[in-house]
Amino acid sequence: MHIEAILRGLRSDTGTYPRGPVKAAIAQQEKITPHLLRIVERATENVDSLTEDEEYDGYIFAFYLLAQFREERAYALIVDFFSTPGDVTLDATGDVVTEDLQRMLASVSGGDMGPMVSMAKNASLNEYVRSAALGAMVCLFVEGVHSREEVIGVFRDLYRGGLERERSYVWAALISETSYLHAQSLLEDMRQAFADGLIDESAIDLDYVETHLAMHEAAALARLRERGHYRFIDDVIAATRWWAGHEPPPDDVGRNDPCPCGSGMKFKRCCGNPRL
Repeated sequence: MHIEAILRGLRSDTGTYPRGPVKAAIAQQEKITPHLLRIVERATENVDSLTEDEEYDGYIFAFYLLAQFREERAYALIVDFFSTPGDVTLDATGDVVTEDLQRMLASVSGGDMGPMVSMAKNASLNEYVRSAALGAMVCLFVEGVHSREEVIGVFRDLYRGGLERERSYVWAALISETSYLHAQSLLEDMRQAFADGLIDESAIDLDYVETHLAMHEAAALARLRERGHYRFIDDVIAATRWWAGHEPPPDDVGRNDPCPCGSGMKFKRCCGNPRL
């Protein structure tokens, strides 16, 4: 398949998943990468208009493909796109932010956490984008790029002045990611965040945190490594075939049912929370 035909196949939502163009793009990685980079550049330049064309998916496929390619030249471009102030990037990408942005950032970062930290600290950005930047750093630990201590060190700085001390979902995400790292050294910082009213306890509460930290460290970290949300993107088709409605997501579990991961917690307190 010619590059032009691949790009046309990735551009529009026709109601049928573009498996052929996606596979062809992967097979021609070297040739198509410059085109994908330009797509992301143009999307950033025209981000305000992206929501006007609901059938245009090209830039989203470009994000995923560049992530699978581990294309470090895409890092600054993706960061720039999602660093657009306000909610416009969330509106333009939907579930991509909460499902896979952290994996995308980690996949193309080359291990550089600096832009992730800047995104997390930037109060002008959408709170779910900022939260994904936190998750991206945990991905780098899970994938063996950074040590757990390095990521915990970054989080410590966020607790101790790096984040504005105002109630937001970003604080709930920081608590969640810290819990998954089993960072007992930050427990008092987490308790203080709850005491200061920074956490929406419908997202996560202190009982959950303390229960999780009471687990054996090795078991907690093993469970973290099993979570797909903390792995590099290595299969675009598996990651994207359901979000556009082409295939249904897995069967739902009741929010008050036991979590299928075996944690012993309710689903809504475990895997049913998209940021946990």
